[in-house]
Amino acid sequence: METYSMDRSKLQELAKELAKDLKTQADLSALTSELVKLTVETALNAELTAHLGYDRHQERVGKNARNGTSSKRVKGNHGEVVMIPLGIAMAHLSQHYYPSIKPA
Repeated sequence: METYSMDRSKLQELAKELAKDLKTQADLSALTSELVKLTVETALNAELTAHLGYDRHQERVGKNARNGTSSKRVKGNHGEVVMIPLGIAMAHLSQHYYPSIKPA
């Protein structure tokens, strides 16, 4: 199995900065979950970009296309990660915080 080589000093700088806002165990758990989620989303988007041959919001190359988004569940060593596309997440948050506003 191939191991990932990382710049430990960069990770320590990031951890030090993020730790400033942590006050409770729940804060640490939320941060950990969000970091796993962002890492998985970034990796999957990079894989899709490599497969299709073009970045998001660029003109497509060939017949393959990014044709929509949907939520996804990914299970791994760190538990289950649910990835919700930004548009769906924003619609959900809007309905939660502003229930009087109805989608068009």
